[in-house]
Amino acid sequence: MSSLSVKNLKNYVVLGIAVAAAYIFFQKDQIFLYRLIDGLFIGGMLPMILGCFRLAKYAGSFDLLVYSHKKLARSGKNSDLAQDEKDSNGSATPAPEQLGSYSDYLTQKKPAATYKEPLLAGGVFILASLFLTIAFY
Repeated sequence: MSSLSVKNLKNYVVLGIAVAAAYIFFQKDQIFLYRLIDGLFIGGMLPMILGCFRLAKYAGSFDLLVYSHKKLARSGKNSDLAQDEKDSNGSATPAPEQLGSYSDYLTQKKPAATYKEPLLAGGVFILASLFLTIAFY
């Protein structure tokens, strides 16, 4: 696994700041401190949720689901009909690519996107929200 990418981390921090600023700007019913705490929390939740999905993908949680859908799509009735129609038109079509076994699919899959940056950025915003909550309540 590679180390942290400063560029990606900066992008997630900017995303969190933008969401927090939008919440603070548009929410006018509360005291500013409450809006700040809520904005930091909501600004941290977006990268945190994205990071959790990426962590699940990195751990291989979605591999079997993706493999089974690809396998079904290639062996389904609609793909057979589409192949027969192409053959009847007289055009030479290559044989459909075989997906192979599940273990072959796992060895050929692309590495998942890193999950460290969104989790770190989201965690910083949520901890800042928690700190402000403890300090001012």
